[in-house]
Amino acid sequence: MLPKPPLTQLVKVVGKVYSLKCRFCEEVFHGPLSVQEQWIAHLQKHILSLGYKGKASPPAAPVETPVEAPVEEAPAPVEEAPVETPALVPPVAV
Repeated sequence: MLPKPPLTQLVKVVGKVYSLKCRFCEEVFHGPLSVQEQWIAHLQKHILSLGYKGKASPPAAPVETPVEAPVEEAPAPVEEAPVETPALVPPVAV
């Protein structure tokens, strides 16, 4: 469905002037970088005109609302012995 990749570059830059070529109809857009918007819109028209009909997406599964479980009380916190952190050792030259 898509045209073969072009043998020449689709984008050329000379100074601040861009030349952008359509790979479908070989139309060329010349101008500053803002001409890129026109080029993209032009390409989108070609792509949309192809009318690609891919596989239909599967029907959406019904969304179930989760049932809330009864809230249980949290167990009492257990006191732990303090953990000793090792002292930092200064770097040693090797």
